[in-house]
Amino acid sequence: MTLLVDREAIVPTRAGPVQLLGFDFVWRGRDRHLREVVARFPRRPGHLRIALLHDPGAFRHLPSDAVDIVFSGHTHGGQVGLVSFGLAWTVLRSLSSIPDHGLWARGRERLYVHRGTGHYGFPVRVGVPAEESLIRLHLG
Repeated sequence: MTLLVDREAIVPTRAGPVQLLGFDFVWRGRDRHLREVVARFPRRPGHLRIALLHDPGAFRHLPSDAVDIVFSGHTHGGQVGLVSFGLAWTVLRSLSSIPDHGLWARGRERLYVHRGTGHYGFPVRVGVPAEESLIRLHLG
């Protein structure tokens, strides 16, 4: 396994090459930091470009059209909510603009925020179940 901290990896797949960009978690100057990493690893022609962000709040700071899709976590689905009842509402969603779980969009870019597997000790969530996801990307 390779830890992608402000680094890229190129992964060959049956659907074509994928450029993965991993970003370190930076709070101060995060927009500058994201721009610098994006510039250091320019988009490769013919590659799907995927970003890995710990904090989905950084999604809004990525330069426009910098990536095709972003995968993130950090919020644990919002911690407390009504997701178990089929509703998207969470306490985090009602109190902030940080994406808490699921699929989000900005222009042509997409962000998927994973709720986490919940396998880290005592349960601290209410109404927000753990998840195991399968993401299918349709290229074209």
